Amino acid sequence: MARCFVLAWLLLLAAAPAARSQGSHRGILEDQLAAVGNTVAQQGWRPDARAFRTDLIVGFLFDDEEIGLEIDLEFGVEYMIVGVCDQDCSDLDLMLGDVEGNELFTDALDDDAPILTFTAPARGSHILWVSMYECLVEPCSFGYKVYRR
Repeated sequence: MARCFVLAWLLLLAAAPAARSQGSHRGILEDQLAAVGNTVAQQGWRPDARAFRTDLIVGFLFDDEEIGLEIDLEFGVEYMIVGVCDQDCSDLDLMLGDVEGNELFTDALDDDAPILTFTAPARGSHILWVSMYECLVEPCSFGYKVYRR
């Protein structure tokens, strides 16, 4: 249910060309994630800067490229990781794995708004894989934010 509500906000943002034409790629992604943050806050989620040692992660990937980033989780805590990408991206995926390479949670839908919602199965380091499957004008920018409750 939370995923549908968040996706509705992301679709609304995608339909606003004026917002997309202003500012940098980072600004576009920050605006998208701010709208998501306002929505998920009403559901009890709060940003978890501790997981990445920063509040917001933004980067660039080429078509069919992925990046794995270390994330620190607390056992038993509920997390939500929300991904967004720019107007040239149409398929972005997220996958959380353990340090041994085992896949734990994934959002591999054919969309540009991946969301992982899970309870951390273990304390410590995990790997968040961000995969850019469809990027029209390369590189595409992406961003994601970690929430907890």
